[in-house]
Amino acid sequence: MTSQSHDVFDTQKRSCLSGLDLSRKGSIDAPILDLVSFINGHNNFFTTSSCSGRIIIVDNDPEGVVKKKGCKWLLTSHDCVHPDQVIESLGKSEGNAALKFEAFVMHVQCRKLENAQLMLSSGVGSGFRNSGLSVGNKGKFIAAIRSTQSLEVPLTSNGQLMVDRKYIEFIVDMANKKLADNLVKIERFFEDLKSAVHTDAARLSTQKGKQTTKTKKERKGVCIDDVKVKCSKDNPTQNDLCDKIDDGELENEEDIVNTAMFWCELDT
Repeated sequence: MTSQSHDVFDTQKRSCLSGLDLSRKGSIDAPILDLVSFINGHNNFFTTSSCSGRIIIVDNDPEGVVKKKGCKWLLTSHDCVHPDQVIESLGKSEGNAALKFEAFVMHVQCRKLENAQLMLSSGVGSGFRNSGLSVGNKGKFIAAIRSTQSLEVPLTSNGQLMVDRKYIEFIVDMANKKLADNLVKIERFFEDLKSAVHTDAARLSTQKGKQTTKTKKERKGVCIDDVKVKCSKDNPTQNDLCDKIDDGELENEEDIVNTAMFWCELDT
């Protein structure tokens, strides 16, 4: 990836994190504050949108037209709800109200494809099996962490309650259990992601260490060439010198040069 691509990602991250939160709530949901903070604190990720999961009651048009914009929200909770809350909210209905459970969703922009794959793998492995990955034409990698869990139950028609309290208690209990299971998956995702990031960092550190060792050996070889060590064909010390370099007994260029000068004749 070019430095220009890095600059674009960093610019987009700064712009996104410094901008206004355009969600209805206007802030990050409490159950995922630590998760969002961890992701946004990492050099290769930032969140573009998120919801920890919620139970809502939406009042739709009496004629049955479902509208995402302009509908009336009678109840919104990111925690478990009580049947009395639901019944009170339904009393405000003027159309067709439905109780919904919407699971955790998060969109994360990633610096590289391999970073997006790591994020996606953590999400799917944690139980968010509806997760996916999108790749933009300009190299924008977005990992969407989503669940297949959902619930939507109509409860009123033209403002009139269509079910009894016992049924409401049943639906509320079902929604609360789904929300609790959703929170468990979020915690699992957080732990799996931290572990994956740590493992990936260790892998990159090992690769960097090997590359550094290789570079050092190459520099040592150049150093020997520079001093033009000339050993006689019958003198095995040239091989001995190479063995010492490979075994790490000679750690710097000065040691190599001094040893070479001691063992061999210099072509000066």
